Amino acid sequence: MPPSLRRFRLAPIQISVGIAAIILLGIIAFKRGGSESLPYFDPWHRREIDLATQETDFLDMEFVRNVGVVDYKLGEFSYAQIAKMNTSELYAHYHSYLDNIDTLCSRKIRMGYIGYGGWEVCDDEGVRPDKHHCLVYSFTNNDEFSFEEDARRVYDCEVHNFNAEITGDDYNTSSNIEVHSYSIGRSSEITETGKEMYTFADIQKILHHEGRVLDVMKINTYGTEWPSLSAMAQFDELDNVKQLLVQYHLSVYSDDRLRRSIKVLKDLAKAGFRKFYATKNHRGAYHDRRFPVMRPRIYEVHYLNPRYLSNMGLDAKRANKN
Repeated sequence: MPPSLRRFRLAPIQISVGIAAIILLGIIAFKRGGSESLPYFDPWHRREIDLATQETDFLDMEFVRNVGVVDYKLGEFSYAQIAKMNTSELYAHYHSYLDNIDTLCSRKIRMGYIGYGGWEVCDDEGVRPDKHHCLVYSFTNNDEFSFEEDARRVYDCEVHNFNAEITGDDYNTSSNIEVHSYSIGRSSEITETGKEMYTFADIQKILHHEGRVLDVMKINTYGTEWPSLSAMAQFDELDNVKQLLVQYHLSVYSDDRLRRSIKVLKDLAKAGFRKFYATKNHRGAYHDRRFPVMRPRIYEVHYLNPRYLSNMGLDAKRANKN
């Protein structure tokens, strides 16, 4: 669908973009001009720096073991209980949950590059992409397609890539990946910077995918995953998703941000999603006294939907949707 037709459905709110960009560039230039005398530290390797500059009374592993929930039981917390958690408890729950799995996948297949750009897909019966009939959504902010290309090549899936950073009409890559110049958000809108964002339900309507089983959904949108997932869980839009792959970003660890993030994780656990693989991105890793070892700012978590592991079978589930 051409962008002009999609945009016609929304009320644009693009105001003073040029002025805002000029102000932002001025701030960046000012900061750069005043930082030449500061020592350079590689933010990827801050272990020694952080250990030398922080207090030494780190919380020990006994506290983490006694407090931090590592599995689906996070979904049993009430919002009221989360609201009462102190900073140390929030921190222990957040990192303990994202750092550990709570279900097993017997056969994982790496789709895409071994390093950046690649993701694991569970190939177990029931949750594996249904060859020749599978559907894959990939929400991203870059033009790296190794994951999408492997999903197309190995399982012969219909693959859609969504990237609000690009402009122009939607297009197909040489490997027949459908690329769309919009992405997922908590609400359907055109942002102040001119990006097209749609709810998961509206994206399905645009593509005429209502009611279809989504074999794999990958979300790597540098922070907007939180409100998007919150909305999808709130409106029960994830029931037809077999595998959910998410890169979680949290650069500011305030109590409010931690609480909001834990609520999203709780909602996913309550919806039934289980983690079969979790890994840490080393970029931006740091030390904090609230945890005894280094922590990442970015987690890559791979979920599966246990509903599709039942004896009912995938073909029957698809038939019931038609």
